Amino acid sequence: MWEYDAGDGRCKHLWHNDHAGYVVEGRRRVYKCPKSLHSAKAEAALNKGHEYHDERGGDDHPSRIFAVIDGVVYRAMPTRPGISYHGFPERARELPPDEKLRTAILDLAEADGSRKEVEKWFKEND
Repeated sequence: MWEYDAGDGRCKHLWHNDHAGYVVEGRRRVYKCPKSLHSAKAEAALNKGHEYHDERGGDDHPSRIFAVIDGVVYRAMPTRPGISYHGFPERARELPPDEKLRTAILDLAEADGSRKEVEKWFKEND
């Protein structure tokens, strides 16, 4: 079981809206989580998510975990390697070019009941 680390004192991915989205800071998009997404729900999704090991290999823990919550794809990155992760909404064009990963995300969306939303997300965000 992985722990979800909400990132005490970190507000980069928080905002006042009750839907996922982004803001532009300089030339970067910073993706934001819905205000109603609480740690327990995030941790449950994290532990049902797709564990992704990057091409370097060798780690005994995933370099990223991808999850789907209410039709939104999230990427979680290690905060304490091997113990905890912090997640935020993902952008399709930032996914690794890995067809197995896309299939795994669509499988998660199917289980979440949001496959159509995630298929639309892939098309709109590529």
